[in-house]
Amino acid sequence: MPLSRVGAHLPKLPVNLCPVVSVDGEPLSLQPYLSAPVAANSLKHPVINLQRQASDIVAAMDAVVSGV
Repeated sequence: MPLSRVGAHLPKLPVNLCPVVSVDGEPLSLQPYLSAPVAANSLKHPVINLQRQASDIVAAMDAVVSGV
């Protein structure tokens, strides 16, 4: 899923659609509306485990797919 940096120079994105996660101490906003299929063999090693935020991520993807 695409990520963007969270900062003052970027527009504030709706948190329910773009949950914020922290990777190596840097806040990043998930952008599920830009998601696209990726072949599994093109993925490298995992960087972070977002299992604790799974419900927020699934809710954001549901909103993208359902249009709510």
